[in-house]
Amino acid sequence: MPNIITGDDHYLSGRDAGSVNESFGDLGYEYPDGLKLKPGSSLHTRIKNGILERARASQAIMSTRHDSWRSIDWTLTTYIQTDDLEKALKEDDYRKPTSIVFPYSYAILETLLGYLMAAFFQSPMFRYEGVSPEDTLGAIMLEKVIDVHCTKSKVALALHTMFRDSLAYGFGVSAPGWKTVMGKKTVKQDNRKAGLFGGLLGGLLGLL
Repeated sequence: MPNIITGDDHYLSGRDAGSVNESFGDLGYEYPDGLKLKPGSSLHTRIKNGILERARASQAIMSTRHDSWRSIDWTLTTYIQTDDLEKALKEDDYRKPTSIVFPYSYAILETLLGYLMAAFFQSPMFRYEGVSPEDTLGAIMLEKVIDVHCTKSKVALALHTMFRDSLAYGFGVSAPGWKTVMGKKTVKQDNRKAGLFGGLLGGLLGLL
């Protein structure tokens, strides 16, 4: 069985109180800045309980909206099942027409969403300008780099989800994040001496 972390008894109630399991032991980690984050330590317990307390508070509030969200999902569907009367008509004669339901809410949602995509998803999505003339080239290069990152990390997809949720449910959530990757880079350096004779000598050596 995996270890289940649910917090201390102070944050639990009823049946959840017996599911606390912190039998991790010493995992041998060396934490930076002198932090003591070993499972079971006071700092680890305080952080864990704080996170779980906020998660439960959020769940208690958000769960009150689940019924209305299900109703919205049903309203925005593009397929409506036939009722019992229309089923009986189709069984009697399959050629008889049934009601045509046009999804107005879905059509309006997609129209607004299409406008937002056309307005904000133009490349580059994030644009930069230099403050002074010497910043112009740097701003152009930064804009290109950010545009490549947006393409690789699928920023447009995350914004599309946020826009749709905001139009359908009243709010959309997205969280920006950055990740630093360290590595080595090979650099070619010219060690030839500057000057007239140094330049000529270096050029001749380069031809040999």
